[in-house]
Amino acid sequence: MIGFGIDLLNNVTLLHKERGHRKGVGDRVRARNNYCKIGWQTKIIERRKEILMNIPIKAAVLIDSDNVKANFAEKVISESGEHGELVIRKAYGNWHSSKLNSWIPNLKDLGIQAVQQFDFVQGKNATDMAMTVDAMDILYSGGVDVFCLVSSDYDFAPLATRIRAAGKKVIGWGKSDSSEAYINLCSKFIFLEKKSTEKTSGKVHSADVQLNDEALILLLLSAFEEYEHEWMEWQVFVKKVHRKPFFPSNYGCKTWLKLIAQIDLFEVARRDDIQMIRLNPRSLN
Repeated sequence: MIGFGIDLLNNVTLLHKERGHRKGVGDRVRARNNYCKIGWQTKIIERRKEILMNIPIKAAVLIDSDNVKANFAEKVISESGEHGELVIRKAYGNWHSSKLNSWIPNLKDLGIQAVQQFDFVQGKNATDMAMTVDAMDILYSGGVDVFCLVSSDYDFAPLATRIRAAGKKVIGWGKSDSSEAYINLCSKFIFLEKKSTEKTSGKVHSADVQLNDEALILLLLSAFEEYEHEWMEWQVFVKKVHRKPFFPSNYGCKTWLKLIAQIDLFEVARRDDIQMIRLNPRSLN
C-alpha cells in the first residue's frame, strides 16, 4: 500500500508538472497570438500612414461665372492651389453674353476651361444646374479629393453637403454676404472680399476650422495603437476619437457610425450583443 501510495503521489506530481508545462505552453501561445494581433494591427497602421503620406491631393475648381467677378479669378486659382494639385479648372456661364466678356482673358491666362450653358428660360439659372451635374460626375468618377466651389449662391448648399458626405473636402468661395448656413456647410469658406470688422467681430464660423482628411484618418488609426485585442468596443473607440474639430457633423454625417461606414479602413459588427470595431484586414491589400 505504501508503495502504491508513493507511486500515486509520483503520478500526481508528474500530472501537475505536465499541466504546468501545458499551461506554460498555452500562455506562450496566447502571448504569441496577442503579439501577432498587435503586429498585424501595427502593420496596417504603418501601411495606411505610408500610403497617406505619398498620395498627392488633387483638387477641382468650379466657378459660377454669373456669380463671381472676373477680377477675383487669379486669387481663386492661386489660393485653391494651396489645397492640392488643380487637375480641373472650369468656369460655367453663357459665354455668348456680353456680361462675361471680362472673364475671357482670365480663361486663357489661368488655364480655365469655359463650359457653355445657354439661358434656356428667363429667370432660371441653368448655370447652377450645369455646375452641379458636372460636380457630381467628377465626384463619382473619383480622382479628386478637394472641391473648390466658387459662388455665393446658397443653391450650392446641397451639393456641398453631398460632396462632404462622400468624404471629400469642400472649399467655398463667396462674397461677405454669403448665407451663414452655406458657409457652415463647407469644410472651409474663403471670402472674396474682406469682411468689415463689424461683421466679423466676436464671431467664429465652424467652417473657419480647416479640416484635414489625412489628420482624421491618422486620428482614427491612433485609437488602435498599443491596443492588445483585435476587436474594440464601439464606445471605447468613440471616446478615443471624439475631439475637436473631428466631429462627424463636420464631414456631413450625424453620427460616428455613419462616418466610419464610409471608410473602408474599419469593420463594425455586433459580437455577443456588443457593438465592436476593428481594423479591416482587407486594408493590407
